[in-house]
Amino acid sequence: MSLIYADLTFYKEKYLLGDDSVIPDTAFKYYANKASIKIRNMIRLDMLDITDDSEVTEEMRMATCEIAEILCTYDQKTVSDASSDEDNAIPVGVSSETVGDYKVSYAANSEADRDKRKNQTISDSIKKWLGPAGLLFRGVI
Repeated sequence: MSLIYADLTFYKEKYLLGDDSVIPDTAFKYYANKASIKIRNMIRLDMLDITDDSEVTEEMRMATCEIAEILCTYDQKTVSDASSDEDNAIPVGVSSETVGDYKVSYAANSEADRDKRKNQTISDSIKKWLGPAGLLFRGVI
């Protein structure tokens, strides 16, 4: 198993600084692992062989926490969208709907569009935390 860059204690004490947690405690390791994999795909090649927790930078830990929250939030939205059986739920692909004089506005909220926004948000987060620290692979803009 590969190294997970942040743990639950870091998430709660350093990243959240006592704020409310977005990620349930029982799910943190899962999302932190997924976040660490995303980071590993974009960091400098000489950083790939990190096997010791002491080699992980503060920026890598913060990025892991932020990306873990992004992943969890998108998963929660997907689950709530899928389980929504309300009569007034707006279908995927429709951003708004009016019944009087029937108006429908279409938006890019298909599953592919949501994935694209999620990946862009993750990429932006990685760049924000790791770019100034010089930890990004040079091919990442």
